[in-house]
Amino acid sequence: MEVLLIGFVFVGYIMIRLMLGHHLTQTFKDTKKFQSGIDLVNEEKYTEAIQYFDNVLTKKPESAVAWLYKAKSNYVLGNMYETIYDCDKVANYDYSLSDCYLIKGKALYALEEYKDAHDEFARAVWFFTDKAEPYRWKGMCNLQLQKKEDAKTDFRRAIGFEDEDANYYLLKMDSTW
Repeated sequence: MEVLLIGFVFVGYIMIRLMLGHHLTQTFKDTKKFQSGIDLVNEEKYTEAIQYFDNVLTKKPESAVAWLYKAKSNYVLGNMYETIYDCDKVANYDYSLSDCYLIKGKALYALEEYKDAHDEFARAVWFFTDKAEPYRWKGMCNLQLQKKEDAKTDFRRAIGFEDEDANYYLLKMDSTW
């Protein structure tokens, strides 16, 4: 009888927490809160988005979402070092925002830091097990690092997700490299 009573109390406690929104993560809350800045990124208004998120970060510097969208904007604008810094901030506050590893890897690749880029793409692959892009980028790094068999493996994995770019690289490797 006591077990049944404790069970009802526990279920009641869980229901109240769910109704009050205590189960929502800070990342989820920030995504909703900063939707207007995210819309600027989606509309490709990157300079405005950076200004928006700089303003947000002066008030709330621990927002991983703000750092992430600032990093995305900086990457598109070609600010690679700022992108890397922003992505480091994202990972410090919420390591599960996996886009930061992909973006940071691309920035490092653009700076020809292939070993570090490879490590970031390896992290991205761990999070994006069902997407081709991290595998393709990891394969491109392996190619730059003269690890041709590893590159082929990564390209084949990307092709498994119907990535035509990876298919192009693999065909080119087989014919010329």
